[in-house]
Amino acid sequence: MQREDLIDTDIVKVSTIKMAPGEQSPWHYHTHIQESVFCLTGELVVSNDMLADITLMPGERIDFNPGQQHSLHNRENQPASYLLVQHGRYDFIECEPPYQLG
Repeated sequence: MQREDLIDTDIVKVSTIKMAPGEQSPWHYHTHIQESVFCLTGELVVSNDMLADITLMPGERIDFNPGQQHSLHNRENQPASYLLVQHGRYDFIECEPPYQLG
């Protein structure tokens, strides 16, 4: 993943992130962060602890509340990118997937 931090303060972080084809973020959650993901290019598959995968297309967005487990995956054969907006005291806690893909 290529990450460029555009804004980085004690309570707000805004970044652009580029994912290579097939790349996936680790499963994780944040204890104090409200997070928004805006798809910029490609298609992003968002897996979350609600057991439903969601595909984001350019211009679409998803929000995560503190404690909500999630992972992003570029399942396409071309790069994908997104804008990440995080509000709150930053932390990143890796975790096991809440379910097994079958």
